[in-house]
Amino acid sequence: MSEYNVLWIIAPVEFGTLVSAILLGCTVLQTYFYHCNFGDDTTKKKALVTAALLLNFFHFLTIAAILWKLTISYFGQEVASIPNPELCMLGLCTEIMNILMQGFYAFRLQRLSKRRYLPLFVALATTVCLSVTLYCSIGTLMFSGSTSQWFALHGWTVIAGTAFEVAGSLAITGGTTWYLFKSKNWALRDTMRQIDQLILWTIEIGLGPCICRIALMICLLRWRDTLYWIGPYIMTTGVQANCLLAALNSRMLFRRNSSIIFCTSGTPTSAGAGGRSDPMVVFASHTIRSNATDDDKTPLPETISLGDGAS
Repeated sequence: MSEYNVLWIIAPVEFGTLVSAILLGCTVLQTYFYHCNFGDDTTKKKALVTAALLLNFFHFLTIAAILWKLTISYFGQEVASIPNPELCMLGLCTEIMNILMQGFYAFRLQRLSKRRYLPLFVALATTVCLSVTLYCSIGTLMFSGSTSQWFALHGWTVIAGTAFEVAGSLAITGGTTWYLFKSKNWALRDTMRQIDQLILWTIEIGLGPCICRIALMICLLRWRDTLYWIGPYIMTTGVQANCLLAALNSRMLFRRNSSIIFCTSGTPTSAGAGGRSDPMVVFASHTIRSNATDDDKTPLPETISLGDGAS
């Protein structure tokens, strides 16, 4: 097996497989933690968590099959492409996970902002990515040459799809951060620090998928004739699954000893009382444990709302 096969094909696949195995283990742990602490969640959220776990597991099996063929089945042979149909299954798993994650975050962004233009842009970006993935999957199946040759001829199509993925991720992270920051203008002083914590966590959760996609774009632009791009592409699904589960499991930190109070144009009332019409802002009134740290004093992220008065 030549040095070309090892450095340009097998090395990025092995690196991506190793990282994906670690991410799969983290996904299993996060799924177990979710079911232990959020058994009263809706069926839709439970189905979302189950789909993320199963997709990540099937994704890892696909990567393992690719690595097996490259290192065992094709041992000693000159290999210049990723085996098919495993490559197509890898692309479909990645795109389905992208749809689940982007859809979840777009829904939360719409509820937070009460606007539709950013979620619609995310939906458009996701649709373009899905179209590019289907085009690449069918194209590589029908192409008689190697995978690297096909991507060298159609590289700009892949780059354009990846650019839309980056734009969608940045729109979600930037939009959520902006509307959380905007809500500080209507929040009480004690709540501002808590919203700052939410902003920090939003950036941290959205940073991982963006880094993977930016690394993918760099590899496609700088080494288009190679298969270096397969490394960050393989890791994207595991990163997205863990970010999605982290967003759901982080509610455990927010829900400790907190009660929600609605501040309206009249007298503030509790969450279960009447008089909730036309709220200006929702803030959290905490009953903090005597041994609680400042980091525990954080409101529920889903209760932060701009309301009509902040629009």
